[in-house]
Amino acid sequence: MIVRLLNQLSILNLFFAINASLAIHCEGNHIGDNCKYCKDGFYGLSCERLCNTKCKACHSQTYCYSCKNGFYGTNCQLLCPDTCQQCVFSSKCTMCIHGYFGEKCELMCNGHCFNRQCDKNTGICDKCSDGFFGQNCSRNCSSGCMAGVCERLSGTCHYGCHYGHTGLNCCPSGFAGIHCRENCSENCRICSSLSVCDMCKAGYNGNKCELENNEVVTFGEWKIAVVTITVGVGVIIIFVILVAAGRYMKRRQEQNELETLQMNEISMTGIHCSNATEGSNYNFLNDSRDIHQYEEVL
Repeated sequence: MIVRLLNQLSILNLFFAINASLAIHCEGNHIGDNCKYCKDGFYGLSCERLCNTKCKACHSQTYCYSCKNGFYGTNCQLLCPDTCQQCVFSSKCTMCIHGYFGEKCELMCNGHCFNRQCDKNTGICDKCSDGFFGQNCSRNCSSGCMAGVCERLSGTCHYGCHYGHTGLNCCPSGFAGIHCRENCSENCRICSSLSVCDMCKAGYNGNKCELENNEVVTFGEWKIAVVTITVGVGVIIIFVILVAAGRYMKRRQEQNELETLQMNEISMTGIHCSNATEGSNYNFLNDSRDIHQYEEVL
């Protein structure tokens, strides 16, 4: 029983596989599940006849379902405007060539759009080239932006600011705003926006440096003073360490030289003592020999 079921399943699978292969592999220029359609560029009962050269797909030589790029009309004999890639009328383009937009593709994308690509209807850039921002990429990023790159809509610098520039848009001292054209408040030396002052001029404090106080040192100036003092103290400490190290090395060298002289003197004293001892022994032996000879004579 089981063997019979397996055989039946195998036969069914084979049947479906044959049907699928027949549906996929159509003969000639036919396509589709039942091979009842013609490939693009062909028409007729056997799909053996060619459409005209401007038709992409057709029903006959005089009626096209769709046209190749740059043509329109029932038989695709009419030209689209030069900047149209596809159109349905001369006054209505459905796709523009690279770098154009508008209903007739008559408008050029901004030159600062990345690769000159923009939305077909609005002209808004898909992406800005480096150094520009805004919907149409018509605004320059601040010269204070590192690498000259900023955020597409706000102009905020991506990689921080060059030295001497501050704020989200990396404006030079005394300026703020997206274009860095707006002056900081009168008593403000550096500001990140028109409402926030990062460093006040001497004698002023407050968020906008609006408070006058000649006795108060601003936070920014205090930071500069602390940094200056810290650097100065560090330099002095390093100088003192170097002087002390030099003196120590000199003293150590003098001590080594003194020890060397003392060792040399001790060595010389030992040599003299040794020579004196050897001389005494020699004289004693000579005296002993003379006495012995004298006794023999007697």
